[in-house]
Amino acid sequence: MFEIYAKMFQALLPGKVEEFAKKEKGTVKDAIMVILFAWVVSFLLALIGAGLAIGTSAAALAPLMKLFGGNIIGGLMIVAVVVGSILTLIWALISNYVIQWVGSFVAKAGFKGTGNFPQQFYVVMLFTGAITIITAVLNLVFGLLPFLGMLNGIIAILLFLWSLYLMYVAVRAVQKVEMLGGIVTVVVMFVTAIVITMILAIIAGIILIALGVGAAGAIAGAGA
Repeated sequence: MFEIYAKMFQALLPGKVEEFAKKEKGTVKDAIMVILFAWVVSFLLALIGAGLAIGTSAAALAPLMKLFGGNIIGGLMIVAVVVGSILTLIWALISNYVIQWVGSFVAKAGFKGTGNFPQQFYVVMLFTGAITIITAVLNLVFGLLPFLGMLNGIIAILLFLWSLYLMYVAVRAVQKVEMLGGIVTVVVMFVTAIVITMILAIIAGIILIALGVGAAGAIAGAGA
């Protein structure tokens, strides 16, 4: 277990990404395990953050706690964290799989890449897992220090840009393509991520609207 976490953070270095691409024989199962390991840490940190938020926001939540009870409000916040974390995990599994599959296809079909999808998926998930954990830590820290929110945003942008560069390094190392092939593949994967996000956002919006209409109807019916 600790070896996986060690590899995640080692993969934040371009040289290690190239090393893992050449020496590690990753599989889809290995990539999924990395995602799960990163999710466990981020989930625990989110729970800690929710607990701290309940404590620090007691005054602001006092009216609701008085109306519904402190245990209910606290429980709802924990449930929200759990549900949100599970949905995030599902999103990570589906989106990362699709994005890396598309990237592998582009590298092979367009630039004669010689690598394989499972290996690329695994290597990219290593540093992605580390960045996921780092982001969770930053969210916890800056959640307690909201006045430094701008700094958190700047760090998030830098992490995103670094992840794009590491993805470029990973694609070139795994697929053995030239610089142009690596750049185009990463751009296509980035566009794919945007499309997936838009599709899921539309689906989520439709579901929320349906739930809202259903709830309004139920309230109206009860009032009648």
